[in-house]
Amino acid sequence: EGFENAVIQEWWTATEYAGTKIHFLPAKHWSRMGLTDMNQYHWGSYAFEFENIRIYFGGDTGFSKHFSEIGKKFPQGFSATLLPIGAFKPRWFMEPAHIGPKEALEASGILNSSLLLPVHWGTFTLGDDRPSEAPLYLKKLHSEKNGTAPPLKVWTMGEIIDL
Repeated sequence: EGFENAVIQEWWTATEYAGTKIHFLPAKHWSRMGLTDMNQYHWGSYAFEFENIRIYFGGDTGFSKHFSEIGKKFPQGFSATLLPIGAFKPRWFMEPAHIGPKEALEASGILNSSLLLPVHWGTFTLGDDRPSEAPLYLKKLHSEKNGTAPPLKVWTMGEIIDL
């Protein structure tokens, strides 16, 4: 039962699989696999490097200095950043573990992203925000940046994005 060949990583470590370098990086969240093991395992984000493409997947995360630290480790930036935007309300409750549209836009700039692809929205109602609220708010914030933010692609479920 379970996964074969699973690799348990610590933050700031990398492994290679099928020609892709996979970095396990920090995030700001919590973890639990059972009833009594709160925060005994690392939560995290990932960077994938293959050929000339670098992709960052933010996982489930709140906003913290980890974005700046990752930006310093990858000064060349990312071809795309997949950052969560949903389940961001109410902020007083969600902020420690979930970035919202505003923070995703800020993080994509810190990470020197060539393309922001928002994720973690529209499937389940996990917060007080409506399923379509996060991408609409992100589009509004992005347009207010007048071209100073990384390009944004709000994709639909099942859509394929060419990098």
